[in-house]
Amino acid sequence: MSFRPVRKIAGIGNVFKAEILFVSRTNPWTPVRLADLPQIVDVTPQLDKAFTPALIGPGGTSTVTLTVTNTDDVKAKSDWSITDTLPAGLVVAGTPNIGGTCVQAAGTAPFVKTAVAGGNSISVTGGDLTAGMESCTITVDVTSDTEGTYVNGPGNIVTNLNPPADATLIVRAPRITLSKALDAPRLSDADQFTMEIRSGSATGQVVSNPANSTTTSNEGNNDTTSLDKDIITIVHAEFEVE
Repeated sequence: MSFRPVRKIAGIGNVFKAEILFVSRTNPWTPVRLADLPQIVDVTPQLDKAFTPALIGPGGTSTVTLTVTNTDDVKAKSDWSITDTLPAGLVVAGTPNIGGTCVQAAGTAPFVKTAVAGGNSISVTGGDLTAGMESCTITVDVTSDTEGTYVNGPGNIVTNLNPPADATLIVRAPRITLSKALDAPRLSDADQFTMEIRSGSATGQVVSNPANSTTTSNEGNNDTTSLDKDIITIVHAEFEVE
């Protein structure tokens, strides 16, 4: 008994079933290593999502940015859609400020962006990337009255685009209170000193803003100052009273 050597060829089974070979004008008996067949490439645009700022106080506003990025071929991609259901407790702001750079391409389905004040979803239909367009955005303002960490990711979104990674918004009330206590009452009302929050060290940049603070006085020698949550961002702080 003898065996004939077998070589791998581009045709599979009945050569007439290898339609891709016919279309590419490739002889089905061509060795695989010599066949130059078309490749299947994913040309689905990518959807990304971000909150700006990513930290707000209760009742504050953050802008959701949905970014649709074209593939490397930058060909026209029409009629994509997005439905983003916000996490429980997060809603569209009283003034949604719907915006962004995405627009309708000529001759395509109507481009509609929907975000109702107080609602829990953002909807986009008829989205278009025209030929040569690398990306475009949709923006909507959102808010929450409840402290928490709100994660919005693929599980919240229905789309025919490639889904985004998780985006996180933190809602947290201010927690910075400065107190000063004097050993004795002031000799006069003009006797004052200033408290500041500085970044990094006692000689670092001042990150507090007295114009956005409130002060309560106790018998002239004990004051408490609460600073506005939107004014201060601190990595490290030292407190110095002079």
